[in-house]
Amino acid sequence: GLAPQLTWDGTGGTYVLRDAFKQPAAAFKPRDEEPFAPNNPRGLRTVVENAGLDWAEAKTRLGDSEAEALLEENRLAMYAFGSWGVPSFRLLDERGEAVLALWGQDRLWLFAREIQRLLAERNSSPPA
Repeated sequence: GLAPQLTWDGTGGTYVLRDAFKQPAAAFKPRDEEPFAPNNPRGLRTVVENAGLDWAEAKTRLGDSEAEALLEENRLAMYAFGSWGVPSFRLLDERGEAVLALWGQDRLWLFAREIQRLLAERNSSPPA
């Protein structure tokens, strides 16, 4: 078959489709394979190392069905609380129930405010 081929140049994932004569017929660039995006076939090592993780260890996890199942479980949990992107954050109470769920680093202040509110509420309540 005529499968897309990753180009050799650039920093993102750009693919070329060739016709029956092996001449370039079309090119496409998936949005999630931009430079430094998680699915970029050239940038995964950079993403891993920028997250402070060990690339040698991470490579051993590629294609690991147990790790993929854990990632899928996490993805479904994100969708369940209304998030579809990263970074996503959830604040859980002592029973594991969600108190607050948001995405985006610029919203971390909301978590700080909610934690302060919960602590003040707990400190002002009589002991059970």
